[in-house]
Amino acid sequence: MNKRGEEIHTEKTVWILMFAFVPGILFLAFAFITSTYIGSVYSFPEGLRSIVITERFEPCFGEKNTIELSRFTQAQLNECYPVKAESNAIALRMSLTLDQQPHTYTTQNWKNERVTDRIITRTINVLDNGIKTGTLRIEVQNE
Repeated sequence: MNKRGEEIHTEKTVWILMFAFVPGILFLAFAFITSTYIGSVYSFPEGLRSIVITERFEPCFGEKNTIELSRFTQAQLNECYPVKAESNAIALRMSLTLDQQPHTYTTQNWKNERVTDRIITRTINVLDNGIKTGTLRIEVQNE
């Protein structure tokens, strides 16, 4: 083959490589940037997640920022959050401490051998022969 033929072949190879790899790299960069942006848009802020979990159960046991001690029972928790023992739904252990006395209840799918993913602690008003201040602690598994 002559020298001119080799030069033409080499030039074509360079152009082919440029048109094959450059758009591919640009596409991958665009896909990465887009997926990173979309992931950040749809992320659930940590503080908001805790608020949602806490406020989900306030109507079950009382009103906003107030829990009625007489309604803080295992039966009420099971009624408000009915899950089966084998369910993969979020599992909860709720403790209300009032006058150094803890009242603790768990959902049916709570497993003591599993790791707790999140612990939410909140000071709350408790209605028990008057309004007292107590501490609500919610432990979350399977988040």
